[in-house]
Amino acid sequence: MDSSKRMLRPPIKISILEKHESEVSYCWKAWMIFSYTIILISGIATSLAIGSIIKMFKNECILYSSPTEVKLNENSSISISATGNYWGAMSYCNFCQFCPVASVIFAGIWGVLFVMCGRGGSPDSK
Repeated sequence: MDSSKRMLRPPIKISILEKHESEVSYCWKAWMIFSYTIILISGIATSLAIGSIIKMFKNECILYSSPTEVKLNENSSISISATGNYWGAMSYCNFCQFCPVASVIFAGIWGVLFVMCGRGGSPDSK
């Protein structure tokens, strides 16, 4: 086909129609608040767990490490042989600890916005 005879199609017109506020269900708002609450709880739990593991290994990153001898004592403390160990870079552990913190901040901001704002939709204009 000759390119000079080729006709361009008009752009597709997409319009989003708003429902009236009374037709918008409360379920979507409740579901989003529930989801952000789960993100808050799991983010805090993950960050605290990784922090306690780092503290347990005396501020050494266990990711990509090769400890030679690890012993669990009777009082649930860990004894690590420090000779010949290779510890991972602390930036890996910092990323794993602070990425959930960023998720908690994100979920907190959006959760507050969903609590403060209405259900959505266009208000009745009379």
